[in-house]
Parts: sequence; structure tokens; C-alpha cells
Amino acid sequence: SYLTQLWNQDAFEEKEELSAISNSVSKYFTIVVLFITLLTAVYWGVTDSSVIWNSVSSVLIVACPCALALSVPFTFGSVIRIMGKKGLYLKNANVIEKLSKIETIVFDKTGTITEKGNNKVQYMGDDLTNNEEVAIFSLVSNSLHPQSVAIRNYFSDSFPQQVYNFQEISGKGIIGKVNDSVVKIGSALFLGVNSTLQKEFSSAVHVMIDEKYKGFYKVDQKYRVGLTELIRSLKSKFDIHLLTGDNEGQKRRLEEQFGFKTMRFNQQPIDKLEYVKKLQEKKNHVLMMGDGLNDAGALKQSDVGIAISDDIHQFSPACDAILEASRLKHLDRYINFSKKATSIVWMSFGLSFLYNIVGISFAVTGQLTPIIAAILMPLSSITVAVFTVFTSQLIAKQIFLTD
Repeated sequence: SYLTQLWNQDAFEEKEELSAISNSVSKYFTIVVLFITLLTAVYWGVTDSSVIWNSVSSVLIVACPCALALSVPFTFGSVIRIMGKKGLYLKNANVIEKLSKIETIVFDKTGTITEKGNNKVQYMGDDLTNNEEVAIFSLVSNSLHPQSVAIRNYFSDSFPQQVYNFQEISGKGIIGKVNDSVVKIGSALFLGVNSTLQKEFSSAVHVMIDEKYKGFYKVDQKYRVGLTELIRSLKSKFDIHLLTGDNEGQKRRLEEQFGFKTMRFNQQPIDKLEYVKKLQEKKNHVLMMGDGLNDAGALKQSDVGIAISDDIHQFSPACDAILEASRLKHLDRYINFSKKATSIVWMSFGLSFLYNIVGISFAVTGQLTPIIAAILMPLSSITVAVFTVFTSQLIAKQIFLTD
């Protein structure tokens, strides 16, 4: 699609190991076939010249690198299609191989492991006039940050006004002018207010209107369904990390309910990016799970960046894949499926080699006519294509059986 072409503009030259192996093997395979053809011609020229034409022609026809070259695109193409049906939309086929190598998983908190917009919101502070509430609602309506969405839903009956000079500072907050009033919404640090309020409430969104502090919205975050089981499953196979811009107010719950051990709080977007980079410097293959907003840098830096989206139409070019939020609980299955996909590629390589070895063996001995070779040559490509698609479907049914 047009959007997929845009998504891949900065990565169309990228080649992963299996694609490189496929191209390299196909090149050397052609050289070997030409060498075998020459030896065949010399041998039959000495022993029986009447067989030269049939044997040489048969070798050239039956020996085809097409099946080798088709192994990767047919396998990964099938996997991309299946994953798309299961709610994971991949940027390109290279993501599959990268995903299969993942050893470390880094989760963002707000909007990633917490639900977006489905939160209990409570206002604490000075009484707000109707105009002030409309101004707050109008400002948060211009932001897609999960806490902004939660506050926007809190004012379900309001109608937004025009916002001027709107700015969203990643990891800090938003600012804009509504009805001649300058409204600032965000962290205590961003507004310059008493930081003890931020420590007491882990998800406090503070409000200032015309440089006067009004109060804050306490957003009780709801964690996504199936998260406890997912983390338990991943911990036995991967090194798990959690990064969040919130303070340590939720630390005990995160440890007790989900078993997170390695956590970093009060993280700005640049901190998340640097954290991922440090993990990679230790030779870790890192998967970053974020919501595509404040996590854009970390998503781009990671080996695989997956953006969680409650609305898949929110395009996030910094990531390698977009995952429907309701499917986060199946993350371990997607990774497992990607590992199986690389195994299918290697099996299809083996099948292609076997097909060519048998065909060439008959051709060099003069037991294969050019007509039969011409029939067998496309059959090898068809066999590999059918094998990869059928095997991918079969494994997908086993992995996503309870989905």
C-alpha cells in the first residue's frame, strides 16, 4: 500500500542475514552449475558425444536457483500475512528475522502496559469555572498522550474551543492558548510546582492557567488484560525491563503483581533512547514496546520497535511494527512464530538443495531429457512455495490455537 511504501522509505536498502544468505547462495549456485555443465560436456565428449546435447541441456534446465531465492520471500510473505490477521502489522519482512533474535524486552508503562483512555480520573485542587474546564478539555483534546486521552474522556459532555500556539513537549506536558488564557498541563517539574505532589500521586497531571496553579488530575491507571500471564511467560525466556516517565509510586505493585525487577522511573524520552543504546552496547538484541509517542526515539534505536495502538490508523513511522493493544497478551506467540519462520526458511533451503542435487545427478548421467528437465524445473519452485506457505499456516494454527 501507499502508506507501507512511505513507512519503508528509510529502510528499503536493509538486508537481513537470511536474505543475504539466499542471494549469496544463489550466486554461487549458478557458478557451480556452470562448472558442472562444463565437466559434463567434457566427460561425454570423451566417452559418448551423442549424449552431450541432452545431458548439458538437462543440467542447465533442471538446475535452478529460483527455489533458493524464493524461500525467504515466500516464507516471510506468508508470515507477514498471518501476523497481520492476528493483529501485528510489520513494516517489512526483515522485521521477522530481527524479532526471532530478540533476547531483551523493554516495556514502556503509560499507554503500553496500561490501557489508554479507560481510566478513573479524579480532580483535586481549586474549584474550576466552566470556562476553565472548557479550556482544559480543549487543550487535552489536541494530544494523543494516554493521560490526555483519559482527562479528555473525563469531560465527555464538553465541546472543545479553538487552541492557539499549541505545543507538546515530549515527557513533560502541553501548553496552549484558549479564549485568551494560557493553559499549561503536565508534570510538576514542567509547571514548576511542589514536587511532593508528584511523589504522592504516581499519575498526577497538573494544571496551571495564566501562571496560576489550579490543581491536578489523578489518573488511576488500569493495566491491560493478560499482562500478568504475559510477563510470567516472557520472564523465563527473556531479560525484561520497564521504563516510565512516572515516579516510583507504582513500584511495589509492579513488583508484586507483574514481577518486574529491572525498572527505571522518571525517564524522559532521551533517557529511554540512551537506556536501549546501553543494552545494545552489551550485545543485546532489544525489543522496545511503546505507544509510539514519547517512545519514538527508543523505538527507532531498538533492534525491533513495536508500537502499541488502540487505533491502528494512528501511523507511527518510528516503529518496525504496530500491534493492536488488545493483542499485547499474545506477544510471546508472535516472537515464537518469528523463530519458527526462520526455521521454515532453513528447511526450504534444504528442500531446494535436495531437489537440485537429485535432478542434476540424473542430468549429468544422461538419464534426463531436456523436456523432463523443463517440467521438473518449475516444479521445484512450486514445491518450495507450497511447502513454505503450508508449513507457515500449520505452525500458525498450533501457536495461535487459543486465539
